[in-house]
Amino acid sequence: MHPSSRRRRWASFAVLVLLVVAVFLFLRRREASAPDESLAPPVPAASRVPAPASSASRPTVPPPAPETAPSPERPPALGAFTGRIVSAEDGRPVVGAEVTFLAPEGATSVRSGPDGRFRLVPSRTGPHQLAAVLAEGYVPFGPAWGQSPIRIVAPAPPGTPELVVPLDPEVQLSGRVEAADGGAPIAGATVAVRIPGAPPGLLSPEHSWTTDGQGAFSGAAPPEGLVVAHAAGFAAAAEPLRGSGRTRTVTLRLARLPEDAPPDRVLAGRVVEPGDVPVPEAVVTLGAGRGRGRGGGAPIPAPVISDSQGRFRFEGVPAQVGWAQASAGDLLSDRVAVEPGDAEVVLTVRPGGVLAGRVLHADGRPATAFALQLVRLRRPDPPRTLSIVDPEGHYEVRGLAAGTWELQALAADSGPSDRIRVELPASPGARVEKDVRLRAGRHLVGVVRDASNQQPVPGARVAMESSPGEDSVLVRTGTFTGPDGRFELEGLPEAPVSVAVEADGYNRRIVTLPRGRTQVEVALRPVATDQSPATDLVGIGAVVSRSDDGIVLGNLVASGGAAAAGLRPGDVVLRVDGQPVAELGFVEAISRLRGEEGTIVRLDVRRADGTTTTVDVIRRPISF
Repeated sequence: MHPSSRRRRWASFAVLVLLVVAVFLFLRRREASAPDESLAPPVPAASRVPAPASSASRPTVPPPAPETAPSPERPPALGAFTGRIVSAEDGRPVVGAEVTFLAPEGATSVRSGPDGRFRLVPSRTGPHQLAAVLAEGYVPFGPAWGQSPIRIVAPAPPGTPELVVPLDPEVQLSGRVEAADGGAPIAGATVAVRIPGAPPGLLSPEHSWTTDGQGAFSGAAPPEGLVVAHAAGFAAAAEPLRGSGRTRTVTLRLARLPEDAPPDRVLAGRVVEPGDVPVPEAVVTLGAGRGRGRGGGAPIPAPVISDSQGRFRFEGVPAQVGWAQASAGDLLSDRVAVEPGDAEVVLTVRPGGVLAGRVLHADGRPATAFALQLVRLRRPDPPRTLSIVDPEGHYEVRGLAAGTWELQALAADSGPSDRIRVELPASPGARVEKDVRLRAGRHLVGVVRDASNQQPVPGARVAMESSPGEDSVLVRTGTFTGPDGRFELEGLPEAPVSVAVEADGYNRRIVTLPRGRTQVEVALRPVATDQSPATDLVGIGAVVSRSDDGIVLGNLVASGGAAAAGLRPGDVVLRVDGQPVAELGFVEAISRLRGEEGTIVRLDVRRADGTTTTVDVIRRPISF
C-alpha cells in the first residue's frame, strides 16, 4: 500500500486528544448528511467498554438475585484480524506501532509486537476501518477521518490474510535557500515539504521550517515529496526530493521579483451545501487550468481545510491556477473555474456518486478479501486502491465525481479481473452497481542472487509491475526477500507478466515471466563503483508510449532488436503476436514485448506514411 501521508511524531496523549477532537468534528459534519453505517461517528476512545469475556469464563449457574434482573447473555468473542507493520524500505518489522481501528461505537487501538504483528479482536460484528498507524521515526498512516482505504467487516472470514501495512521511514532533510542571481543565502525564508495532490489527513500536517542566517534548514521529512520555499521579495520555488537512503539534501534558488511586481494573489471563499449551509472541515484543492500548467511557474498551494463557517483562504496563488474544488466526506463540488482576477469563490457541495457491487471469483464465489483499484479516465488524478474484507465480497465507494471510471480487482488466490469501465452520471448521489469477476491467477516463488558470486540477496524489493494491488495491504504483489534471498508473490495473472527486482548496491532488473511460470531465479548485477545504477531487461530495445490504438516507439537502443529489424521512432505497434494492442491493454502488451533472450516477437506496425507491415523482432538483453 501506498497511502500517501506525511510524517510527524506524536506522544500517546496527543493521539488520544486528537482522536477525541476528530470524532467530535466528524459527528458534527455528518449530522446533516445521510447515514452510512460504514462511516458512522464513533464515541471517544476513553469511553469504550472492554470486550466481554467468552461464555466459557462464566459460571454454569449464576447465583440468584431476586432484587435485580438477570444478566444478559454475553456474545462469544469474534475471530481476530491480524496484521503486520513493516518498513517500506526493507520489510523489517516496526515494533511498538500504535494501530487504531474505527468502528461505529468508537476507536480501538492495539500495538505491534517485536515481530511487527498486531491482533484486533472486534467487540461487535460489522464495519471497521484502519484509521491510523503511528510509529516513532516513520511517516504515519492517517487518512481523513472515516475515509480510510482499508475497510474490514467483522467477523473475519475464514482464510483472511494478514493486513501488511508498510510505513515509510522518515529521512533527515537538510537544505539551503539562496538567491538565483548570485547564490546569496536568504534568511527567514519559509520552507515546507508536502506530497503533491495528497489531501490533508488526520495526521498529515506540513513539515515547515524557517531558514537561518546562512539560508539553511533541516529536520525530519517524508522520503518523497515536494520542498517549497517562500521569501519576501522573491518568487516561490519548489524542488522534488530525490535519492535514496536516510538523508536528503536540496538547494532552492529563488528569483528576485521586480520592484513593481504585484502583491501575492489571495483567493478566498466558502464551501456550502445547497441553501447556503456552511460546510466546515471540507478539503479545498486548487489545480492548473487547461494550458496554464505547463512551462513552470510558482507551485500550486497545498489543499486547505474550511473553518467552522465553511470559509477558506489561499495565499500566494500563482497565475496557472485554473480551478478549485471541495470535498467533505461523501459530498463533492464541481471543479469551479478560477480566473486570474478572481478573489473569492463559492463551492457548493452535493452528494457525490456511488459505485457499488460485488467482487467474485471465476466460479461465482464471493471474494472475501480483495484489492479494488479505481481510475478516473481522462483526468490526471492518481489511482485509488481500496483493501476490503467482506464475507459477501461487497464493495461501496462514495463521494465520487461524475465521469468514466475504470475498475479492476485482485485477490491473493486469483489473478486480476479485466479492467471494467463504468459511466457515473452527473446527478447528485447517482449510484451505479457493477460486479467484478476475477480471473485465474498464479502464485510465484523465487530467489534473488548476486550475479557475481551466486550468494542470496536479502532485503531485495520484488514487485509485479502495474498491479491493481500495488497499494493493497491484503495482496502481496510486492514484497522483500528474506535472509535466504527467497520471496513469494500473490495474485499474478496467467498471462505474461513483468516483475521488477531491486536492491541497494545492485542494478535494477525487470524479468518477464511467460504464461504459467510459477518459479524464478533472478540474478542482480552489482553496481560498479564508478557507475550509477541501471535497469537490466530483455526486450525489443525501444522507449514506448501509449496511443489510442497501439504502442508508439520512441528512442531505440542501437544494440536492440527493434533497431536491427529496421523499426524507427514514430512507428506504431498495432498487434503483438497477432493480438491487437487495443484488446491486450498497454501494460499487458508491454509485457509481451519482453521475454526470454533470443526469442522472437512478431509485430504488426504502422509506419509514419500510414502503411502497415509485419516485422519479426529478436528479444535481446539491454541496459539503460
